[in-house]
Amino acid sequence: MIFNVSQLLRQEVGASRRYELEPEENVSAGHVELIRTPGGVLVRCHATVGLEAECSRCLTAFGYEEDIEFEEIYAQQMDP
Repeated sequence: MIFNVSQLLRQEVGASRRYELEPEENVSAGHVELIRTPGGVLVRCHATVGLEAECSRCLTAFGYEEDIEFEEIYAQQMDP
């Protein structure tokens, strides 16, 4: 997933955008919120993702879905 934040970087601190995530390879649902900060963009994400694992006893592969959440600040590198 790639989000173009150039317009958001031109707005005042506190401006935000929200996107619903479309089902993709390993993502089945979720949303992303982008918030303008003084030094860049704060990304808040909540998503349901498909994971693959292997049983430690019988070594059988299996898949399952997990809800994940994260927040990450991305520093502005260039002035748009």
